[in-house]
Amino acid sequence: MKKKLDNKEIVTVLKEEWYVRKAQLLSELKKSDLSLNTKDAAPGLKVKHESSGSEYTVDAVGPRGVSLLNPEGDKVFVSSDVFNKEYKLS
Repeated sequence: MKKKLDNKEIVTVLKEEWYVRKAQLLSELKKSDLSLNTKDAAPGLKVKHESSGSEYTVDAVGPRGVSLLNPEGDKVFVSSDVFNKEYKLS
């Protein structure tokens, strides 16, 4: 006889599958080049400053650079040249 799954069990199975797939994707990303440039940036993208290790979220992208949000929510503007050289995917 087949067992019926309740909502809690379905959510648990979906979470497990999500974490497995997420780990696979992250593994593939680590093998690839994580460098960025401003044409790759989009609001909501998580990036990391290479030398400091600080993580930011892209707030906006403009012709002269990228507006970033630090974890505290403060905005920081970074020129396109600096963003291209010093930031990678988080």
